Amino acid sequence: MENLDVGALDLDQLQSFCAIADCGSFTEAARRVNKTQSAVSMQIKRLEERLGHELLSRDGRSVKLTQHGEALYARARKMLKINAEIMDEFSDEDLSGMIRFGVPDDYAVRLLPVMISSFQKTHPKITLDVRCASSEDLLEGMRRGKYDLICFTQGTNREYGELFRTEPMFWVAAQGGTALNMDPMPIAGGQPCCWKDNAMEVLERVGRDYRIAYTSSNALAIASAGAHRPRRRVPA
Repeated sequence: MENLDVGALDLDQLQSFCAIADCGSFTEAARRVNKTQSAVSMQIKRLEERLGHELLSRDGRSVKLTQHGEALYARARKMLKINAEIMDEFSDEDLSGMIRFGVPDDYAVRLLPVMISSFQKTHPKITLDVRCASSEDLLEGMRRGKYDLICFTQGTNREYGELFRTEPMFWVAAQGGTALNMDPMPIAGGQPCCWKDNAMEVLERVGRDYRIAYTSSNALAIASAGAHRPRRRVPA
């Protein structure tokens, strides 16, 4: 049987492709991978020719993944991750520099201390510049080049990045409270907040009237809205 020579994908092209997918811009992607915009455009052209499919489509000023681009993205990320792990394993030098990292405040309280401690043990020469903000602000900042890496909540509306954690959604109300029986029903949420958007979509779908009674950009402030009484949870 003859060997089928399918060739090999260029990791440099995949890195540029993922950078464009992450920030939605050829200009910003070129800055991140330290190349000119024309060089990045040529890389994508060659990658599309190699695979025989269009991977990106322009929508006004933004760039979006096509169906084939979405199919490639997760696999490309895995290839780049494995390549980085191999290079790190066999390198005798510690990585150095600065990483601009963004994280929502609700994850910052629970996960950030563990994440930073673990990272600094394995990468002692890298300085972390950490900023806490809402997921929507972090995504916009990522598109504008303010961050190198972000951890964010995406709710149920879309898929970006690499999934590393899932949590069930609940309706939360004070034990013995009357909010669930009020019409319109008062709800609390962040601004902006994908969880609040998901809750509003469900209420509108079932025809339940509601009003935004409490808004905050801080997760602890939202949680404190019903902290004066024990709370009960109902599956979303």
